[in-house]
Amino acid sequence: MLDLNWMDNAACIGKDTNLFFGTEPRGAQDTRHVAFATCDGCPVKQQCLMFALNHYIPYGIFGGMNNRQRLAYKRKNKIKIKEHDREYV
Repeated sequence: MLDLNWMDNAACIGKDTNLFFGTEPRGAQDTRHVAFATCDGCPVKQQCLMFALNHYIPYGIFGGMNNRQRLAYKRKNKIKIKEHDREYV
C-alpha cells in the first residue's frame, strides 16, 4: 500500500499548483522561483524528490528540482529504482 502521509507536511500544501507544474505562461513574471523557494524550506523535500524518481514523473517541480535536474541527480548519485520497489499511484 502506498503511504503518502509525508505529503501532509509538505510546504506546498495550499499553494497554487501552477507554480510547480509550469502551466503559467512564461514572461516577465516567471513564478517558478516561488516553487523552488517553497521547496528549499520544506521538511519533506527528500521524500518528495524520491517520490518523483520512484514514479518516473517527467514534469513539474518535486523535491526542489525540475525533471532535468532530477535526472541529473539520479545519474550523479547512481540511484536505481528496482521494479519491486517502484510504487504506482
